[in-house]
Amino acid sequence: LVSMLRVDPEFSLIYFNPNAKVNLSITGGSCFLEAVTNDSQVVEVTQPTTGLECQQLSLSPKGLGIANLTLYDMGLTPPLRASALVSSIF
Repeated sequence: LVSMLRVDPEFSLIYFNPNAKVNLSITGGSCFLEAVTNDSQVVEVTQPTTGLECQQLSLSPKGLGIANLTLYDMGLTPPLRASALVSSIF
């Protein structure tokens, strides 16, 4: 059994605004997901308030710049990884 993990879109452009959010769709994998960003000053990962925790992830801008978001599926052996690039601009 081979599983895949995919994040869509793989590139997101967010206009810096405290109320802005971008939703990423997650395809494949299990529900044991961990999202990590390489620059927490640029983007914050927030969980949606709906019951779609396994299929959707929300991001909010915290500052200007570019950050790489890596999503790990810890429920599979070996763990799968998918990533997306997020850019926050004025």
